[in-house]
Amino acid sequence: MTQQGSILLIDDHPRFGQLFGLFVRQTAYGKMTFGAVQSLADGLAAIESDAPDIIFLDNFLVEHAGFEIPLKTIRTITRAPVILVSGSDLSELGYDDVPEELDGYVSKTDLSAAAIESAMRSVLDPD
Repeated sequence: MTQQGSILLIDDHPRFGQLFGLFVRQTAYGKMTFGAVQSLADGLAAIESDAPDIIFLDNFLVEHAGFEIPLKTIRTITRAPVILVSGSDLSELGYDDVPEELDGYVSKTDLSAAAIESAMRSVLDPD
């Protein structure tokens, strides 16, 4: 199980970032470095400077509604797995399953350490 490396959350709500970080620390990945930023621009800077091993991306950032444009921008500088974080379930976003351009999905409505750990395990330790 991966215990080194870093996790980046891009979400425009600082308190959500704090809560997310608390949940991350309760997972098997809790020793990984956790960072949270509130905008896509700050996220891109963090990706370039810190090269996170996994990225959690909010579906509705202040400067972008939806994940498509932020994801395309992120993919220009990293191949790190990107997991969507959203208060809407996938069907509300128009999907039956996780879109193939994403590496996972975590619901803000059902947020828990277990949900975060499951999403991380599926991309960091898939065996």
